[in-house]
Amino acid sequence: MVVHTTESDNTTSNDPDTTKDKPTSGKTFLDLPPELRNDIYALALPPQTLAFPTPTPANKHGRAKAPSLLLASKQIHAEALAMFYSKTTFHFPDSNIMLRFLRKIGAKKRKLVKEVIVDTKETSPTPLAGPSLGQQAHDALTALERRLKDNGIRLPIKVYKVRMMHEYVRANGEVRWVESLVFGRAETQEMMFGQLVSVRREVVELDRD
Repeated sequence: MVVHTTESDNTTSNDPDTTKDKPTSGKTFLDLPPELRNDIYALALPPQTLAFPTPTPANKHGRAKAPSLLLASKQIHAEALAMFYSKTTFHFPDSNIMLRFLRKIGAKKRKLVKEVIVDTKETSPTPLAGPSLGQQAHDALTALERRLKDNGIRLPIKVYKVRMMHEYVRANGEVRWVESLVFGRAETQEMMFGQLVSVRREVVELDRD
């Protein structure tokens, strides 16, 4: 493909050499071999978490911004989309925003999704431990599965997970620290049987007193 450009200095001239379009030389990105384009997509789309925000007056539906690469052209969008979905964790503050997103992208694109995490919040006066935590995560996943089914959305069981957000509070109600753990079905079943499993965990200490 040859791209034509017109050079101008806002003046007029009767010289044909200064008024005609001048072709540019060289190739465009889409002229590169597909293997090389895929290598570039891999660099431009590293593993990431796309966090959807809580709705605000300025963003009523809690939309997240897709990488600008996917907006470059229809062909680039089509070529890079599968890689984007396979390397992205879609993180939602609640199941309503998750359902809105999954409905919007349609069944074909949903098949490309590799991981979905939905926040759920519990309050506990003591640290999380033992089978009870597994039961809580199990119940949260069951509720999530029910919502997916009620909305006619199918996802492989290994794709969707819940993030348990627990606030440890003092007797006066002040939050001392927050702990988050991500659970899928495998982790919840093992914990319910008293097994120690490895989960993604993050602790944010808010008060050191």
